[in-house]
Amino acid sequence: MKSIIIGIAGGTGSGKTTLTERLRDHFGADEVSVLNHDSYYKRHDELPYEERCKLNYDHPDAFDNDLLIQHLKELKAGRAIDCPVYDYANLNRLLGRVYQYLTLFYDITKFTNSSLALTILSSLATLRYDTNRT
Repeated sequence: MKSIIIGIAGGTGSGKTTLTERLRDHFGADEVSVLNHDSYYKRHDELPYEERCKLNYDHPDAFDNDLLIQHLKELKAGRAIDCPVYDYANLNRLLGRVYQYLTLFYDITKFTNSSLALTILSSLATLRYDTNRT
């Protein structure tokens, strides 16, 4: 089965989550995995909770996009990943579940930096190009 990556981007309250849920409902939860950009907030074990509360989580530097891109490449190649899970109560990332599905919808929730968006989208284009060559 061929892997498909769909990026869903938009501003706060624009319907990204609703669209993602409807697509998953349409195709079936057993056929679709969802990666949320929030899962890739950087870990901050070095900071106490009070300091983590002061961080700007809307800034592009708040995300571990290198790990996200690596995970997209792994999923595209048909390999499972250990997807991080963000714990909103503790404002820190935990190690999460393994995604083994070949089809995936990816919910890009925040892009305040257009060069960051281009970096991730360029990586997705490279994945598509590599797939088409095989």
